[in-house]
Amino acid sequence: MFRQKTAKRPQKKKTILHRLLLPIVAVMLAQAFLYILVFWKGGVVNHADQNAYDILNERVLGRKQYIENEMVHRWSNLHEHETAILATIEETLQENGASLEDIKTNPQLNEALVSATVEDLIYMLRRNTVTGAFLVLDGPGLSTQEEGETRAGFYIRDLDPTNYSAGNTDILVERGIPSAVKQSSLTMDSYWMPAFSMKDGGPTDFFMKPLTAAKASGNKESSNFGYWCGGFSLNQDDVPVLTYAVPLIAEDGTVIGVLGIDITESYLYSFLNYDELISEKQGAYCIGITDDGGQNFRCIASNGPLYKSRFGSSTVLRSSSVVDGKISRFDTAIGESGPVYGSVQEFKMYNHNTPFEQEQWVLIGLVESRSLLQFSRQIILLVAIATAVSLLLSICGAVAVSKKITAPIASLVGDLKHSDPNRSVRLRKLGIQEIDELTDSIEKLSVSVAESASKISKIITLTKVSIGVFEYGDNADYVFCSGNLFDVLGWESDTDTRENCYVPRSEFDEQMARLHQYLYSRQDGLYRLPLPNGQFRWVQLTTLSENERVLGTASDVTSDMQQKQRMEYERDYDVLTNLYNRRAFEQKLTELFVQGQLKTAALVMWDLDNLKYINDTYGHDYGDRYIVSLSEGLQFFAPFNSLVARRSGDEFYTLLYGYDSKAEIRELISQGWEYVQGRAFMLPNGVDYRVRVSAGFAWYPDDAATVENLIHYADYAMYNIKHTIKGGIQEFNKQSYQQNASILYGQEDFNRLLDERLVRFALQPIYDVNAGEVFGYEFLMRPQLESLKNPQDVLRMAQSQSKLYHIEQLTWYGALETYRDKLQSGEIKPGQKAFINSIGSQLLSDEDIRHMEEEFAPCLGQVVLELMESEPGGAGFFERKIQIINSWGGMVAIDDYGTGYNSEASLIFLSPDVVKLDMSIVRNINTDQNRQDVLSSLMTYVRTRGVKVLAEGVQTREEMETLVEYGVDYLQGYYVGYPALQVSEVQPQIREAIGQAVAKRRHNGVRT
Repeated sequence: MFRQKTAKRPQKKKTILHRLLLPIVAVMLAQAFLYILVFWKGGVVNHADQNAYDILNERVLGRKQYIENEMVHRWSNLHEHETAILATIEETLQENGASLEDIKTNPQLNEALVSATVEDLIYMLRRNTVTGAFLVLDGPGLSTQEEGETRAGFYIRDLDPTNYSAGNTDILVERGIPSAVKQSSLTMDSYWMPAFSMKDGGPTDFFMKPLTAAKASGNKESSNFGYWCGGFSLNQDDVPVLTYAVPLIAEDGTVIGVLGIDITESYLYSFLNYDELISEKQGAYCIGITDDGGQNFRCIASNGPLYKSRFGSSTVLRSSSVVDGKISRFDTAIGESGPVYGSVQEFKMYNHNTPFEQEQWVLIGLVESRSLLQFSRQIILLVAIATAVSLLLSICGAVAVSKKITAPIASLVGDLKHSDPNRSVRLRKLGIQEIDELTDSIEKLSVSVAESASKISKIITLTKVSIGVFEYGDNADYVFCSGNLFDVLGWESDTDTRENCYVPRSEFDEQMARLHQYLYSRQDGLYRLPLPNGQFRWVQLTTLSENERVLGTASDVTSDMQQKQRMEYERDYDVLTNLYNRRAFEQKLTELFVQGQLKTAALVMWDLDNLKYINDTYGHDYGDRYIVSLSEGLQFFAPFNSLVARRSGDEFYTLLYGYDSKAEIRELISQGWEYVQGRAFMLPNGVDYRVRVSAGFAWYPDDAATVENLIHYADYAMYNIKHTIKGGIQEFNKQSYQQNASILYGQEDFNRLLDERLVRFALQPIYDVNAGEVFGYEFLMRPQLESLKNPQDVLRMAQSQSKLYHIEQLTWYGALETYRDKLQSGEIKPGQKAFINSIGSQLLSDEDIRHMEEEFAPCLGQVVLELMESEPGGAGFFERKIQIINSWGGMVAIDDYGTGYNSEASLIFLSPDVVKLDMSIVRNINTDQNRQDVLSSLMTYVRTRGVKVLAEGVQTREEMETLVEYGVDYLQGYYVGYPALQVSEVQPQIREAIGQAVAKRRHNGVRT
């Protein structure tokens, strides 16, 4: 009922009752111990534990059989596809007049073989319902690589095999020769590579182990060499996968490569339903490999909160002991909440007498012991309770008997307890000398206590503190109450008779029971008492139990509570609008999440449009009126299940929750939107100004299942509509978020990129066709932040924040600094050019140009300025840039000729030294007459004007030969060399091929 403090009681002296009870209680305790011993030795607990182990084994075994069926009978069922691909390879070899041995040395033949099998791989990917499929030939993948550095092949990935997209738009190419990728019309992943690398410590076991095992054996049955490989990624940024691969064995026994599939760990998680392990859903599944008989397991994939909470980032599970058959106890790295048990079930992955049978794959179901053995522990608890209750009842009986023996003394104590506390104590004599002397002392003591209590009460009255006190014994019939107690608690009393008096215990308990209806806080002992004037009085009751006595105080804390309420209101409510503030709203929202009351809900973010205009034009008083008008409009939602709050400034929250469908909420939002749009307030000139607002909302649970994400997504939807059509309302769209969120929310990372200059420059060689050497390098920006890896994202972010000038400045300084360092280290030869892109709409300040000229003077004469018109620049900007480059002795190039703003007019106006033919014209120019006509027209124009032509984006030898045939001066593209942070030479094979094309052109003449 009220707050209570318990003081430490002094040790009691032994009484007659104690002396009688001790031997009786000792006999009862011995009986209880015997009962518990019989129960424990009966084996009930062990039987309950065994049932728990059996249930766990059955559940894990069922899950193991399901996954094993998928792995063995669906995912790894490659025989049909193996036969088809071997037939395709044999047919392609015949068409090319080649043999199986040619695969080991002929990259062009391997390119044809890979291209011919792409459709078979796509069919295998779809048919087996896997996330990836690959073919690796035992031969070179790139003619530019040294022997043994690469393998030819094709690797495709579909992260969601349960859904199928028309046109194979959901398939990404991870590895594959460019011509095969182009022929298949598939999309290359961001981490695509043209071949399988055998260098740099990359993953090779998944195809080398089955390949090597098959070569070492004369057995032609490929399934005997099938190999499961788990826990790796193609590169450090790719998703982790498990793979299964079999060697491709021709009819004559020649091993020509491997064929396989992959399963991403994220897809595998859908098969590891840890909820089924234990009712609390706190278990975990782990797929692991052991080669030491089950002592240590290497975890390939795990799912469930228990794994992270108890094993952390460890990938090795160590079995400390076998508890029962398949149940093992595992050592944990984290937590002190008891051991973890696991049921270990072996997969039948490999046949006997096959190369990889020693690698035993298992499924482990992990459960904490306290959850697994909960039932048996409950049995122990019930037995303990039953024993304790039985013992307690026996003790009560013993007490009753002992009390009867001590009845004469108890009678005297009763007289003392029932004596009138307002009069001097008078006790009857029992004729026992010692007890009669005790009664005389008690009578004298009662007089002294009454006098002391009167003095204390008067002292409290003199202090004028609103506090009353009371005191009573645990079994007393009267309660001592000070006079102030009645005033503080509002009890009706006759002060003439009740000041410093004893109140009957029954009357005191009755008053306290009435007081209970005004209880405000049980923990604080706080009561809220109504007063006749409509106000309230706050009273705090505190008690202290000591030596079977209860001491209590009642304090008037009204002033303190009123101040606290004012502080709480100011803490939780916005002063201007009287709505919840951001802190209070997010706290209430979190409580709703925890309580599970949201059902279907929507969070709407409102942003008041044109507030700055109102503030600047009419003053902040009218800006406040504008804000209040919106807050009044949002009161439309008050009668419904809603929370409305002011987030900050001109932004507001509205949460609609507890509905069964989105349709109900959409209707409310629509009505509320119209109501808000209809609000207006009067400006100083007498004109009504209507509320204009942009809004966005996100759904729970469809869009977000956490407080943070729900607020974040609603915020994104609001800002997206505000930065597009403004004044509308929009639902959150996850696809749009994934495409554009970095622009809206990546400001901090973008500013960090600028402040810390977190960019490096990759160099791509530009080859001089006629001189037969590298003419220069294009310097390509490579951001060093995970959130902003794409240079186009950086440019879009810069444009959205009006910081294109900073990117222009960073590009010039960074590229020139890189050029100077590599020139000094000898990686770049003297005279080789530095091609640097420039943003058309930006011009560096005179101070920046002067600083560059001071710091990089020896390098400036080798600069080739690429006028990049990702956005059009003014004629004055271009003229000034060209003047600066000419003053340095550098060159000017038009970038991306044939697209965008770089038209023939730009060619005439800018008079460049070099024209860069865009890759959209270069691509497939060897087979496209229209592209050849564009190039022929350009070459005819530039030959008479001394302008050089550079073809960028060259990817194949055929494209190169056509470009050389038409007289192109420079070549750039993957065929010549990839962009890299370290300078690399053009491969001798490429130099030779270009030389042959030049010789042919000189012999036949330039094509027109």
